[in-house]
This record gives sequence, C-alpha cells and structure tokens, in this order.
Amino acid sequence: MTGFPGLETSVDGSAVFTPEMCRETLEGLYAEGARGLVVLVERDELPEEGFTLLEATAAEVGLTLTYHPIVDYATPSEVLAHTWAAQRPTREALLRQGGTMAFSCQYGAGRSGLMACWTLMEGGLTADEAIAKVRQQFPDAVESAEQEAWLKACKT
Repeated sequence: MTGFPGLETSVDGSAVFTPEMCRETLEGLYAEGARGLVVLVERDELPEEGFTLLEATAAEVGLTLTYHPIVDYATPSEVLAHTWAAQRPTREALLRQGGTMAFSCQYGAGRSGLMACWTLMEGGLTADEAIAKVRQQFPDAVESAEQEAWLKACKT
C-alpha cells in the first residue's frame, strides 16, 4: 500500500509531483516483488501531470498499472466489484507464484487498505482478521466506517 507515487503536498496545500520520489516508490515496490500497481484514485482528484509522471515511470521500472478508481472514503462500485471478481484467477496465480500486489490511492490508507483487506479475504481471512493484519502495517488503513462495514458484509 502506498500513497500516490511522487505526490507531495506543498506548504499552500497544493499537489506537487516529484519525479525522484515517484521513481523511488515504484522501484521499491518492484524490489519487493510487485510487477503491477492497482491505482485507486479518480483521475479528477489529482492534476493530470501526476498520472503522466506515474505512467512514464512505471513503464521504465517495469510495473503494469491497472486503474480501479474508488471515490475517496467510499467502497467499490458494483462495476468494480464484478470486474475485481472476474480478475480473481489472475491474482491467485500471481500470489501462488510468490508475487506481490501493490495498491495506491492518494494517501495509501483508505482505499488501498480496503483493497488489501479484500485480497486477503479472498485468500481465506475473515474481514476482522484482514483488517487487523493490514492495520499492523499501517494503523490508518481502512479509513471509514463505511469501508469497514463493506468488508464485513463482503462475500468473497
């Protein structure tokens, strides 16, 4: 789980993108075994330059980007839920081969934590177990009560 690679906030609160930080983040994910990054932010959340930087750097590093936008603090849409379910065999094959998955939203906690938990639940953990495991790594993960309730109601 990571915040949007290369995103920093300036003193005036505006988004600033740093190519060096983007590269460092993506290279770190690659070094940990990730070959793909699931990007969960909506395109209108951040300036287009951030996406341009991310796409160019990911290609150089060797990471495949997949976009599955979720509204901040919200849960997956029905369309995303169906798409995610259809892609489950691909994720399971990756994990069986020892690969890892990486998730990115704006901060790296809410939507990224939600999707990390959902993936762990697909592997057999209960919602409570998945949330606890993810929060051991990042206590802010799964930021909203709506996200937590969605996970607990989720059928994998």
